[in-house]
Order: sequence, then structure tokens, then C-alpha cells
Amino acid sequence: MLILKRLAREEGLEVEDVDREQRIKEKAGEFGTTADTLKAELERGGGRARLKDLLLAESMLAYLLESMSGKAV
Repeated sequence: MLILKRLAREEGLEVEDVDREQRIKEKAGEFGTTADTLKAELERGGGRARLKDLLLAESMLAYLLESMSGKAV
């Protein structure tokens, strides 16, 4: 995770607040709760920052896969 975050920052990839809010809405629906309730729970445990880190790592993985898709391995 740390390596992916570092690579993402070096490549200039960022996670927008809109992306984080969208993921919170999706997960709230999966958990059968409201987005506001899930946000409050994340706030208490520092989860919003971890969620942003997770989304950044996911973005970096997608970027790497896309950049490698045209190259022979």
C-alpha cells in the first residue's frame, strides 16, 4: 500500500473528495446504512483518510495495469 501511494504521488495521481464520497455512498448501501451514518463512523476511527489511501492505491493499480496492457511481459 505504501509503495502504491508513493508511486501514485510521483505520477501525480490524486483522489478527489467526490470519489471518496461516492465510495462512501456505495458502501453505505451495501451495509444497509446511510452515507451520513457511515461518514460519522469513519470520522471517529480515522477511516476517511484510510479510505482515501485505499482509493489512491486502487487508482495506481489501474494506472499500472492500463500502462502495461499494450506491452509484452
